[in-house]
Amino acid sequence: MFVQFQHQTPTPAQQQAIEELRERAIDFAKAIHRFCPPGPVSEQAQLKIEEAAMWATKAAVSWHPEPVYRNETTKVESPQPPRPSFEHALSNLVAEYFG
Repeated sequence: MFVQFQHQTPTPAQQQAIEELRERAIDFAKAIHRFCPPGPVSEQAQLKIEEAAMWATKAAVSWHPEPVYRNETTKVESPQPPRPSFEHALSNLVAEYFG
């Protein structure tokens, strides 16, 4: 597990992803406000959306095109297996959750 405490300035692609993620979170929060009665459960749902948006933003900024995997047993760092581009993964995630 890798923990980052330093500030990371997003690249233009990452900034675009962050904006898209925030727009989707706002849309979802509006849907909850529209379709769910006021009360502690809908308030909790709103808080969870805010938390999810925060973690998604961190994930978007932490994403690196060539990730490195550190095997904790051998202490050897190596590239992870190939994975789809960030934009491709984001579009699949958005399509899965928001149709």
